[in-house]
Amino acid sequence: MKKKILLSVLTIILLYLSYIFITKTANNPNDFENEVQTASNHEKLQVHFIDVGQADATLITYGDYSMLIDGGNVEDGELVSDYLADQGIKQLDYVIGTHPHEDHIGGIDDIVRNYPINLFFMPDYKMDTDVYKDVINELVQKDLVITKPVVGSKYTLGDCYFTIISPNSSDYGDNANNYSIGIKLTYKDTSFVMAGDAEELSEDEMLKNNIDITADVYKVSHHGSYTSNSVGFLKAIDPTYAVISVGKENKYGHPNIEVLNRLIDDDVQIYRTDDNGTIIVTSDGKNITFNVKKIANESNQSKDNDNNDLEVFVTESGTKYHRKDCSYLNDSKTSLSLNEAKVSGYNPCSKCNPPK
Repeated sequence: MKKKILLSVLTIILLYLSYIFITKTANNPNDFENEVQTASNHEKLQVHFIDVGQADATLITYGDYSMLIDGGNVEDGELVSDYLADQGIKQLDYVIGTHPHEDHIGGIDDIVRNYPINLFFMPDYKMDTDVYKDVINELVQKDLVITKPVVGSKYTLGDCYFTIISPNSSDYGDNANNYSIGIKLTYKDTSFVMAGDAEELSEDEMLKNNIDITADVYKVSHHGSYTSNSVGFLKAIDPTYAVISVGKENKYGHPNIEVLNRLIDDDVQIYRTDDNGTIIVTSDGKNITFNVKKIANESNQSKDNDNNDLEVFVTESGTKYHRKDCSYLNDSKTSLSLNEAKVSGYNPCSKCNPPK
């Protein structure tokens, strides 16, 4: 009797489940497939090149996973920390201080103080500066050890991963830039290369370490300095897009005109934090999109667009663009549009005051 009751109950349950399945299939036969696709494809990689002026700070997020590369100058610490909070960051899987110059690790102590961190990377190079000591003190307070970069090592970030590509040597003397930690970040068919302030010596080593450094997006090293971004290195990366973290009218003349021309000659699309503000790059694993600051005032935008077609003049060795009658010009002057001059990195002459 009990067996018959049990059998009847099981029959009813099976009929009910069959009804649910048939009804769901009838409503949308692709529901199950869509649910699987949603579960595996709903995340996107985002790389935030934070506008910290003449410094570097890059936030990388993928779903609940996140990492930070550099933290700007000392005065940028609060800005970067607040930016992370605005993005809903509660903790960081990785923090990389590419090298111990202030414009890269100055704000890192704020990050260590305010966010739980799983792994913290810095190169094996110490500096006798208050900035470096502040970072070390915060690490000690949080019982965080420094993970030294090992070239070729891979670390996962959700469905993404990054590979350490530099530094490839243990001794660069007093050149802190060449100790910079470089990474290649990969998400499915898309990739990014970021190498701090690595100069040509370190770049040459990266070209010889048998790691594929081709990438869709290249964060231009050393704010576009001529001591970095060699022809061979740019050719090896072969980027479609370049992002330059740089301050307006900085005293270093960054980005260097020659470096900009190398990128332009290779049809690389250039984005700059001094022009675009914070730059957010999104990848779905196949396609890459850029989200940059828009000009709020439409009349200003229209005026700027009109001005961009105006003719200005430059000289072969100069760094400024001029009006046609400027006394600073010589017989070797070359004509180009205002937009071409700005994209190429020329600044307006302070004597003849051309349109900006």
